[in-house]
Amino acid sequence: MVQGDKYSLGVEIKTKNGTLITDQNIEKVRIKLGNVEDGYPEGTVVYSSDDGKWKLPLTQEQTFAMDHVRLQVRIIFENGDIFNSEPQVVTVREAIIKEVENSDENNGDS
Repeated sequence: MVQGDKYSLGVEIKTKNGTLITDQNIEKVRIKLGNVEDGYPEGTVVYSSDDGKWKLPLTQEQTFAMDHVRLQVRIIFENGDIFNSEPQVVTVREAIIKEVENSDENNGDS
């Protein structure tokens, strides 16, 4: 991930035995990356069946505040089981251009 990118970070979640966790039988998902925390279904995190990843939207401002940050996921299944991932460190590569782009000014709308 590069600081300053405005996009959704794709997070692939697997059980310890390697089973991919999709949006089936899920009550809640919480993803925390550094100081950014969001969820599903109450937040803006969504599941993409196209690539099997949960999408955590990030702004440019949020990524500029990141360096090596910890990522952890908590899932609550419909049956009440809770899965907490092992924390991982995500490396955020430094961007050379530090200016935050405002998409409203750059899309041609007047």
